[in-house]
Amino acid sequence: MPQHLTLNLSLLFVVVALPVVCLAQQAPPPALAADTRQADARVRETWPRVWAELQWIQQQGTRYAWTTDMQGPAHAIPGRNLIELNPRFLGRADYPRDRWLIVVWHEYGHILFRRSDSGRGGNRGWQDRIASEHAAFEYSLQRAIDWANTRDDAGPLREVLKNLRQRSQAAQAEATNDPHTPAIRQLMSEPLWSQAESVARATR
Repeated sequence: MPQHLTLNLSLLFVVVALPVVCLAQQAPPPALAADTRQADARVRETWPRVWAELQWIQQQGTRYAWTTDMQGPAHAIPGRNLIELNPRFLGRADYPRDRWLIVVWHEYGHILFRRSDSGRGGNRGWQDRIASEHAAFEYSLQRAIDWANTRDDAGPLREVLKNLRQRSQAAQAEATNDPHTPAIRQLMSEPLWSQAESVARATR
């Protein structure tokens, strides 16, 4: 075969194959896309109020995504305005609707902290990590109080109070370098905590 013909055929292969390669790189993995649709549908049909909160958060400029690349139920990435949620925790008995609401509010609290004057430009040191956790717990507690007052539903409020009490008591039995612990203890000493307990007692 003449050399120029061989060269032309090689160029034709590159031109034809290149778009295919680019499309393959840009397209989301089919399994991940299917898992995302399935997780969205499950939340939308099972917990419409959790779904409504996720949609509201998106309207405020924060995206969410489903991923199994984590050990816990959720993780905030403030620099990307993104909350990652783990679909493996959907349907677990220890993660009912009320706990999912608290999880979503907590992670969104991290996002809001980084947008605030206090959190913007934080050095991510120990005190900064405590401040971020405190802000996230505080936001979730305040949202749970508002939820109880406006919807006559103290389920999320009782869930967050129970969860934080348990975490605080467990931490007392062992030394920990987890920033959640001092953040929880700080919150429990503040007026908002007393208000939350009062609202929980007064609401069914």
